[in-house]
Amino acid sequence: ALTPLRVPLASKARPLADTEWAALAKFERTFGIRRVSGYTAPGPPHGLGVCGRAVPAGWKHQPSDVWMYFGARDVELPPQGWKIHVSAGVDDADEVLERVWDYCVPRGLAFKFLRNLPVLVMFNSKSAFRGSSGKLATIYPTDEAQLELTLKELDGILTGVRGPYILSDLRYANG
Repeated sequence: ALTPLRVPLASKARPLADTEWAALAKFERTFGIRRVSGYTAPGPPHGLGVCGRAVPAGWKHQPSDVWMYFGARDVELPPQGWKIHVSAGVDDADEVLERVWDYCVPRGLAFKFLRNLPVLVMFNSKSAFRGSSGKLATIYPTDEAQLELTLKELDGILTGVRGPYILSDLRYANG
């Protein structure tokens, strides 16, 4: 499923609100996660084929506890713009990420994806934060022309893939 969303791409971190701390505590209880020094990472990047791929020449890669970020070194993202969320269930996640990688890398499109299957399961659980629920990958087009072309082409590439509905986004075509 594909969903475009216009957002500021540069944001500043802010402290968590009381309701967010409560949601985090519930999440931790649900999945048996214990925070050590404030946070416990959800495991190494495994279970997804693209995690084993080498970083393409001329690209930068930044892993985090949840996401694996990739971007071409010579492409600068605008301070505000569009992003495309891609969703898929556990059974289709690996194949969808292979397709997203194979689409984004030759075109120099920055993207990120969840680091492993356990994180995908956590993000799609009933106790997960609704703002992130359903998202497997995010693609960052640099302008509206690239957004339109990417949506059109990925819609064809991902035809037939079913994914969770992303509450904060509008679906593209049949996505």
